[in-house]
Amino acid sequence: MPSYPLWSSDWEVVEHGVLLFWRDVWDHLQGPNEDLSSLARFTANSKMWTTLSSLLGCAHPRVELAVVHCLSGLFSRQPQLSQLKSHIQLQESLVATHCIENLCVKLISPYDMANPTARETQELVALTMINICKASHHVDRVCAAGAMDAFAFLVLQDEPLRLNVESSDMFDHVHRMQEASLQCITLCVEHSMACLEDFDHTDILVHVLAHYVLDHQRNSPRRAQVGMTLLASCMNHQPLICRLLIHHGLLQALTSMLQASVHLQLLALEALKYLLTCKTKHDNNIPRETVAHLRMSGGLIYLAWLACAHANSNVERAATNVFAALVQWAQASDGGAVLTQDLVEQGCLLLLVQRQDSPIWLWLLAQLSGEDSSNHLVSAAVRSTNDLLRTNVIVGLCAMTKLTMASSDEWW
Repeated sequence: MPSYPLWSSDWEVVEHGVLLFWRDVWDHLQGPNEDLSSLARFTANSKMWTTLSSLLGCAHPRVELAVVHCLSGLFSRQPQLSQLKSHIQLQESLVATHCIENLCVKLISPYDMANPTARETQELVALTMINICKASHHVDRVCAAGAMDAFAFLVLQDEPLRLNVESSDMFDHVHRMQEASLQCITLCVEHSMACLEDFDHTDILVHVLAHYVLDHQRNSPRRAQVGMTLLASCMNHQPLICRLLIHHGLLQALTSMLQASVHLQLLALEALKYLLTCKTKHDNNIPRETVAHLRMSGGLIYLAWLACAHANSNVERAATNVFAALVQWAQASDGGAVLTQDLVEQGCLLLLVQRQDSPIWLWLLAQLSGEDSSNHLVSAAVRSTNDLLRTNVIVGLCAMTKLTMASSDEWW
C-alpha cells in the first residue's frame, strides 16, 4: 500500500498526504467494477482512517480543509449500484474512527471567522453532516454523539450583527451555518422522533418560529423555507408541539405565508391541513382555533384563490385538501353554519363556483339551502353598507336559487 505521510511534522507534507490518500480512494470509487484487493487496502488500515479523522482538530486551516473535502466526498457521493458495497464499507471504516463525533466537535469549535479557508471548512463540515443525517442508519450515532446539541447551539447563537461580523460574506456564512444545522435537525427528526429528546427542543422551535417563519418577509425565501420545514416535521410527529407553536404565533405566520412563494405556500397549506385534523388526548381545541383564525384573518379568501386560481397545480391541490379538512371539521362540529356565512361574506363562493364538482362546493350548496343561512344572508344584504360584502351575499343568494331550480345550469 502506498505511504501517506499523515504523521509528518511538516503541515504541508501532511496536506499533500491527505490529498494523495483522497485521490487514491476516489480512483477506487470511480472504478467500473468491485476490486476487492483494492478495497482491502483501504479498509484494513484502521490507523490511517483514525489519523485522518483526528486531523479534523489539528488547527491547521489547509490540512483541516483537505480532510473535510475527503470526508465530504465519501459521505456525499452517490455511488453506482456496482460500487455501493465499496462505498458502504469505506463509510463504515470512517464511522468506526469516531468520525461523526469529531465532525460534531469541529462544528462548534472556535475558529477565525475572518479567514476564508476556516469559513469554507466549517461550511463543508456542516454540509457533510447534512449528508450523514440523510442516511437513517447513521442517525442513532449522530444523536449519541451529541450532534443535536451542537446543531441547536449554532441555531440559537446571537444574530451575526452581534457576533462582531464585519462583512457581508461573514454575515452570509453565519446564516448558512445556521440553515445547515436546521436541516440536520429536520433530517434527524424525520428519521427518528426520539432525537427531539436529545436537546431542549422548546427553545429552538420558538426561536425558529420567531426568527425564520414569522419574519419570513424580511428573510430570504430559503431561510424561511428551512425553518418552516423543521416546524412541519416536528408538528407531524408530535401533536403537543402544535399547541406550543400556536401559542407563539404560528397561525399568523401561516396565513401570511399563503401570499408568499410557492414553496412557502405548500408548507403553510400542509401545516394548516394538519392543524385542522390535530387532536391530542388533553386538547381538542386546535382545529377550532385554526378555523377561527382563518375566519377572522381573511385567510379563507386566500385559500379560495389558491384552490381555484393558482398557476401551480400542486398548490391548487394542497389548498383543496385544506378545504376538505375544513368541511370534515364542520361536519363533525357545530360550526358549519358560521363557516358557511363567512365563506359567502368574504367572497369565497364567487371563486368556488368555478369548481362545481368539488366536495366543498356541494357542501356549501347544502348548507345554503338551510333556513338559518338564507335568513342570515338576506339580513346581511339588507343591513350592510359594505358594497363588496353585499355583492358577495347576493352571489350566495343566487347559489341558493340555483339549488332549487329544475335545471342546474339554467342561470349560469
